[in-house]
Parts: sequence; structure tokens; C-alpha cells
Amino acid sequence: MEALNASLIDDTAGKVRIYFDGACPICTKQVNRALSWDKDDRLVAISTADPDLDAVAENLDLDALGVAMQVKDPEGNIHLGVDGFRVILAAIPSKRWMGFALGLPVVYQCAKVFYRWFAKNRNRFAARCEDGTCNVEP
Repeated sequence: MEALNASLIDDTAGKVRIYFDGACPICTKQVNRALSWDKDDRLVAISTADPDLDAVAENLDLDALGVAMQVKDPEGNIHLGVDGFRVILAAIPSKRWMGFALGLPVVYQCAKVFYRWFAKNRNRFAARCEDGTCNVEP
């Protein structure tokens, strides 16, 4: 699986669009995992590192670009971080239960704290990623 070239975005109407840090190996690995679960072709991944991406035209949150994954639902609403994961999981029938569980109040709050921490530190963890395998060093 690989990210869609941003110049092809117009062909993705009705799909959940995942805007992620394509320069981050761990981020790419996780997005590819979600794409592998998507048997009904409901998701499309777009790297924010793609020079053809027009973040303004896509109505992305420019302040959050590079800080959090952004997901655009088929209605055009933008969801950041954990909320984006919930949209992704809701689009995959076999994973909807995970989206529901992630929405439980205590789980949701913990996931948001973890996501913020991980997003800030992702490059530190990604330093040892090769061939789709990431070994986290202490």
C-alpha cells in the first residue's frame, strides 16, 4: 500500500481521506495497516509530505499540519488525531467495535493524552525503522 499522489485527490469523493506524515516511518506503517484492513476501498491515504498537496484547498487545519494526523470524512469534516482514528475505524466494518471502544470516555481521554505525547515524539521512535519494521530504542 502507498499514499495517493495529492494530484489525484479529486478521484477520492465519498472516501475517508487520511492526511498523515509520510516522512514518519511509524506513521506510514500504521496508515498502511489501516489500508490493509480496508477491503471495501473506503479509505485513501495522502502524505502531508507530498509537495502537490494543497492543504488550504483541502481545508486542512494548518496549525495542526505536522503535529497530528488529519482525517476528512466523506461529508468534508476534518478530524484530528484520536478523533481521526475513530473515523477510520468506523469506515472499516470489521473494526467498528474498536472505534466504539476508543470512544468510551476513559479510553478516549487516555488515548488523546497518549496520541499528543506520541505525535510530539514520533521522530525519536522512528529513528530505527527499516523495511517496515520499527525497533524502538530506549
